[in-house]
Amino acid sequence: MLEIITKVLLSSDGYEYVATNEIGAGGNEIDVAAEKRVSTLGKTSIYPLICECKAHGSPITMNDWLKFLGKVYKEKRKNSLATGIMIALSDANGNVKGDFRCENYQDDVCLLAGKDLLPPIISHYCMSSNEELLKKVRYWTKKTVVDSDIAFHENSPYWIIYFSDGTFSVLDKDGESVQEDTLESILLSFYAISTYSSEKFVDLKKDNINEIKKKVIKNVAVWALMSGPLSFDTIIEQIAENSGGVIHVVGKEVEECLKELSFVEVESCVAHLKDCSVIDWIDFYRTLLNLGLPTKLYNRFYIDHIDNSLLDDVLHLQGSIVLSEEERSIVLFILKHSPSALRIVLFPNPLFKPRSRDDGVDIEALKDSIKSTFIQTISTCLEVDADSDIAMLLFDKLEIRDFYKQTVYQVVLKDGTNYTIPVTKRLYYIPFDDEEGGVVIQASKDFVGKYDSRTGYMISYKKAHQQKDTLFGIVKHKTGSDEEYLSLFG
Repeated sequence: MLEIITKVLLSSDGYEYVATNEIGAGGNEIDVAAEKRVSTLGKTSIYPLICECKAHGSPITMNDWLKFLGKVYKEKRKNSLATGIMIALSDANGNVKGDFRCENYQDDVCLLAGKDLLPPIISHYCMSSNEELLKKVRYWTKKTVVDSDIAFHENSPYWIIYFSDGTFSVLDKDGESVQEDTLESILLSFYAISTYSSEKFVDLKKDNINEIKKKVIKNVAVWALMSGPLSFDTIIEQIAENSGGVIHVVGKEVEECLKELSFVEVESCVAHLKDCSVIDWIDFYRTLLNLGLPTKLYNRFYIDHIDNSLLDDVLHLQGSIVLSEEERSIVLFILKHSPSALRIVLFPNPLFKPRSRDDGVDIEALKDSIKSTFIQTISTCLEVDADSDIAMLLFDKLEIRDFYKQTVYQVVLKDGTNYTIPVTKRLYYIPFDDEEGGVVIQASKDFVGKYDSRTGYMISYKKAHQQKDTLFGIVKHKTGSDEEYLSLFG
């Protein structure tokens, strides 16, 4: 097969009379022979080329290399313009590479070892580059790619992708899935010449679909289970409803997924959350926020269990931060109203932990600084959530109507002059009746508008006292069917 690939590449590079398994000078067997004709001022010069193709399981040795050199120089006795290429798929050992680098072969010979043949193959067959291939693989899986190689089947190239967990996959030259019948033939050939078994093969597309299904099952089921026990049939119905009938699952898939969750109990095709006293709430909220936060299912169970017990665990996780009762109340409010803030505090953060050695440091001042950083960080998360897509959730479920932030900068000049610079940010949430399109968020306090079902946008007008050129900025709004729109007002 390597000889055929070499023949194809040489032909595309302008070589003629390309033949395999020829007998050269002195009876030497030559894997691939070709020649290139160059005409200059009516004179034609012939450049013979011989190729030695080694597809052994181990790197070529000096013995292989010296035999190849002998063949090349025998050919040069017939034609001084003759050259040679050694192609070694399994690479060459250090002695061969050292000899090739150090000896002066005057361009008589070339060594293509290991991956050296990949660029011309990729170019000739218009295959995806390694960068493009990795990008596509990352789309399908989170597995870590450790290597890639090219395999040929019926004269067409395919990518073999190797992962850090010992598995592998096969993609076509463009990095896409391979048709099932072709894939089966490729795998049979691959198993015959490698140490890999069928258990190590991963179908990236199917694997990705399965991961999506697992996440959907867990997402829908866990949020639904907060309202009480559910049968598998009910969970399956809710999955179909939430996916618009696109995702189909069976009871066995539901059972396997839910058994992976430490806080869910499964018995006789019925699932329920474990008793609150035995649930690890740090793990619970980590899992929940990793699955996603559906606005329709945001509920009291979620809010009620962000309590002082969870806060104690969070503060311990962050290096045993000590808060006053007033500060605890503020932090709990933020964690309940900002999913981003909750997500951050569920994992240890070195910013919130004192150093192991604090020689010469005011410990109390350091603790106050860490506490201030902690509260400031989660407050920023609340601000980001209030000014993002999650704001609809804050408006609908947590009844936030106004978000007001004021920052004061104090600037002191060299002569002692003091300047105070106030900076204010306000997000005002405006409700509308359902027949007028639901709600509008992130608007100016003076904004007045009405949903226009014909255009799908809010139609605005100004109050009498309002300045002519008031800029409202981007306004997000939704209809009764939860479709979201963006409008720019000025």
